[in-house]
Amino acid sequence: MSKFIINGGKALNGEVKISGSKNAALPLIAGSVLIKETRLANVPRINDVEKMLGIIDHLGGRHEWSGPNELLINTENLKSKPLPEDAGKLRASILFAGPLSARFGEAELPYPGGDVIGARPLDTHINAFKELGVEVNEGENLHFKFFGEAKLNSAKLVLQEPSVTATENILLLAAGMDQAVEIRLAAAEPHVQDLCKFLNSAGVEISGVGTTTLKIKGNKVFLKNVEHKVISDDLEVSAFAVLAAATKSRILLTPSVRKDAC
Repeated sequence: MSKFIINGGKALNGEVKISGSKNAALPLIAGSVLIKETRLANVPRINDVEKMLGIIDHLGGRHEWSGPNELLINTENLKSKPLPEDAGKLRASILFAGPLSARFGEAELPYPGGDVIGARPLDTHINAFKELGVEVNEGENLHFKFFGEAKLNSAKLVLQEPSVTATENILLLAAGMDQAVEIRLAAAEPHVQDLCKFLNSAGVEISGVGTTTLKIKGNKVFLKNVEHKVISDDLEVSAFAVLAAATKSRILLTPSVRKDAC
């Protein structure tokens, strides 16, 4: 049986480079669907990121690692087609529903899986999509069909719960709509704020960032090309901060997290 033997009681000292946030990077990659060319820095090169990029490639987009953690994504020639079955192994694949529905009027994807951490029903996503005029067919796959603003039920919606991925999905749908949308009971985590900053840079007007009420005014055509640096992983920062406090140590965490980062 494997075991760890820890001899504590010693103060730590040194510098730790904090990785880019996976939870921030994944919705940004999905958001690239709405933008011809996206440049991202501080992207963690991990399996989930590569799987999201694989979906972009499957749809006819292109990506290139221009540096160790620098990514160029081009989606100008993206095509509308169902996501591959393997996409269902990645829970974050659901984030393509919003931008694909906005750009092409429909999206078809397998039910998302991923790690098993309790029940995570899609009701919050699906009900919010329906409120914004998207028809959702829950068959063998999830099929979203967007008829445009002419059939928009409501530009104001209240989420069933402050779901992070549902908030991000609706942000990505609204970003590609020529219609003002208000989300109440929105999630306000740092990676949601980072997505808002990314979309604002692309020409979307989002107010209320960091609060539970977001107001979005998107654009029906391609958004502006964007260069964006993914925020540092807040969970990693927290872990090392607790470690330093528990061991009465001095640890320098880089890159530093600015108060105005989002």
